Amino acid sequence: MATMRPRPRRNRNRRKGRAVFETLTPAYSYATPVLTLTFTQAMRLSGTPQIALSTGELPASAAKISDTVIEVTYATGGVITDVTVPQNDKAIKSTTGGYLAPGTFPVS
Repeated sequence: MATMRPRPRRNRNRRKGRAVFETLTPAYSYATPVLTLTFTQAMRLSGTPQIALSTGELPASAAKISDTVIEVTYATGGVITDVTVPQNDKAIKSTTGGYLAPGTFPVS
């Protein structure tokens, strides 16, 4: 008589690996008081991103102009040299879930 082995139990507490999404670096251009971000792929905008100017100012509003262009408006303008993007800012994502690359970037 053959002996039946019990079926191994699945570990329901096993954690699935986190998906890795690409980071995106757009072209940044600034004309007081609007920062324009131009991407090479379609993006989603939900809320106001926390992209700080070199003066430390945070944005007042943001608008999606097209699938690849987002304009971020600041309350006051001024001369700036760069922008600082925080890690995993949920306001701007690609349609596949990618975030903006964090760091400090020059502005043209």
